[in-house]
Amino acid sequence: GMNETLRVNGTARISTDPELLESMAVQGKLPRSAIVVTVEECYFHCAKALIRSDLWNPAKHIERSAFPSYGTIMTDIRGGTPEDAAATDRRLQNGYRIELY
Repeated sequence: GMNETLRVNGTARISTDPELLESMAVQGKLPRSAIVVTVEECYFHCAKALIRSDLWNPAKHIERSAFPSYGTIMTDIRGGTPEDAAATDRRLQNGYRIELY
């Protein structure tokens, strides 16, 4: 809900360094990789652009149901049936629920 934004310029790299990943463990599970950002510049931007965009205005938000589901998109790309799309969506939601950590 904040309108001011933080801008970060720099470089990023993907790391699989075990020591770094160990420091990021959650509930005993380590990430497979990490993004390491080297910040070269960091500063705040005023809120003008976000205020103009109405980004935080709920009346301007698009209902999630107006978009296709992940399963539908992936089935369109790979080919398949609406049942395949529904099965993909169920697997995804189940993964969020029981395999997040």
